[in-house]
This record gives sequence, C-alpha cells and structure tokens, in this order.
Amino acid sequence: MQLTEYFEKEKISRGEDGSRTLQLYYDRNVYKVKFIYIDPFTQEEKLINEETYRFGVQFMIPSKSVWGLGVTGIGWKALDGAPEIDEYAMNLVPAQNVTYELILPDEGSGEGGEGGEGENPGFPGFPGFPGSQFPGLTGFIKF
Repeated sequence: MQLTEYFEKEKISRGEDGSRTLQLYYDRNVYKVKFIYIDPFTQEEKLINEETYRFGVQFMIPSKSVWGLGVTGIGWKALDGAPEIDEYAMNLVPAQNVTYELILPDEGSGEGGEGGEGENPGFPGFPGFPGSQFPGLTGFIKF
C-alpha cells in the first residue's frame, strides 16, 4: 500500500532520516446548542432556538422574552450535564451537545407571578409580567 494511493503527494513529505510526514487538516468537532421551553399546561417541549457551533467558540443566548410563545422567563437552566451559562459572560461551546430550558417565574414571586394590590400589581393579561394570571395566555385579567 502506498500513501499516494490515498493522499495527495503535496501533503506527504520525507524527512532526512527517511520518515514520512502526512499533513492532515480537519474541522474541529461541532455540537448543537439548544434552548427550549416546557409548556406548564401540557408539559410539551417547545423549541426556542437550536444552532450548531464549533467546539470552543462563543454561542448566542436567546432573549428570555419569547413573544412567539407568549412567555418571559427569568433565566436558563442547564439540562443533561450541560455547563451553567451566564448571560453577562462569555459562554463557550463545550465538547458535547447541550440543552437549556427557560426558567419561568414562580407564582407570587413578584417576578411574573401573581402580584397583589399593594405589592406590584403589574400589567394584567401580559405574559411574564407581574399580575398575569396565565403566563403564555393574553387577555385574562386576575380579579
């Protein structure tokens, strides 16, 4: 078997001691970075964003306000061993596919929760804001 049967001659060099060196270039591994939302009513997983990146590059974090789904979250939770992300720092793609889930505010937390008359009544009917009765649904006003 000859190396030239499988590789171009320009990529093969011969050393002074008779050894041969083969120059091979390959792409770094690529991995998927996926952001999802779990519908609290149906437990259905909804895709917010999915991109493929090379290992070690910075990836984009989508907005926590997902108007297409009618929700606003308060952060991202790493799933399946993915490293935690910081929306104010540089996040690099690890050597694995990763998934992050949108964290929804807790009811009554003051961050998108129920909100009361004396404690930040919010904007009724708008998802993800204090005072919203049903995050993800518009037009419902809490009485």
